[in-house]
Amino acid sequence: MLLSCGLTSPAYADTLGSVGVSGFPTYSGVGYWLLERVQSGSSGTLTSITIYTSGASGSQTGRVAIYADSAGNVGSKLGESADGTLSTGTAVQTTFTSGTLSSVSISSSTYYWLVFELSGSSFYYRDGVAGKGGYCARAYGSFPDTLTGVVYLNLREYGVYATYSTAPPGPDFTITPSPASQSVGAGSTASFTLDLAALNGFTDIVTLSVTSGCPSGVTCDVSPTSVSSFPGSSTLSVPTLITTSGSYSVVVTASGGGQTHTATVSVSVSGAAQYSFNVKSGATQIVVTLMYAWSGSGTPPAGSITIVGPGGTPQYGESSGAVYDRTSIAVSGSSSAYTVLHRVTFTVSGITSPQVWTALVSLASVSTYNVMIEVS
Repeated sequence: MLLSCGLTSPAYADTLGSVGVSGFPTYSGVGYWLLERVQSGSSGTLTSITIYTSGASGSQTGRVAIYADSAGNVGSKLGESADGTLSTGTAVQTTFTSGTLSSVSISSSTYYWLVFELSGSSFYYRDGVAGKGGYCARAYGSFPDTLTGVVYLNLREYGVYATYSTAPPGPDFTITPSPASQSVGAGSTASFTLDLAALNGFTDIVTLSVTSGCPSGVTCDVSPTSVSSFPGSSTLSVPTLITTSGSYSVVVTASGGGQTHTATVSVSVSGAAQYSFNVKSGATQIVVTLMYAWSGSGTPPAGSITIVGPGGTPQYGESSGAVYDRTSIAVSGSSSAYTVLHRVTFTVSGITSPQVWTALVSLASVSTYNVMIEVS
């Protein structure tokens, strides 16, 4: 906050801090006055540092500087003002600008140190902790890059604050995934909606792409890959293989109008269960039926079935020309209980002797189900 001295903050300006009277660390040996460790409220560019005189007398040339904070101690110099005349008296302010102050960028929630000096050949200083005083002399001039010791002017006579400009927010956009996470069975596809909204008059085209996290062996897809009207949306599809299992964090990067944002979704894939069965010589058809109970609203979880011959070949999946009859249910409103049948018919050939095959069954979010396998 500004000191209570009738000062007015410029448009879009914040104050960096103000000095107190006690509780300062002890330094000694050089003629600087460490005023305060302060914290910024937002990010911006430093515009000025002002000394507020509450009771001192006389006028001297002075300058002010800002230093970085290093674990609670004074760090390296960031910038300092040009010389200015410190007008003393009661309720008088002196604003220092110019020099290298205007090149200092202030970061939000970051600590800084404000320092000033006077040109007098000697001055009275006061140890803010021990309460001891004395006279100290030093050559007036530019602040060093680092401070190794500091003494204090009588802190009851001065206050300080810094102002820095924070420009009004420019055009931007947001991207929000829905849902943020999903659990699917191996071989299934997780689908997410990416909602985009404009901020502060944003009108540019936003392009989208999957930049990391897609399961191995598959290609994640965003459609459409660009959005030009807001609010708008795109769909992220994350396919899985019957051999996929584990958790994945898929990242979509959206860029437009000089802005870039990312959306991350979590996909948890339940590995497939394995069921061995006998296949007779000359068999031409294998029918696998997955049956499970489900209650709720919306769309029930969907299973995925793949059959694999001895040694892993041949392999038939639902997406490779198999005929399947998956019951499709979508419920809105009140919850109801259903029995879901997921039946897949595979056409096989070239079986000249009895063999042991394996059915890989994947079904997420369902703990109990029945599997029936028919060979003809």
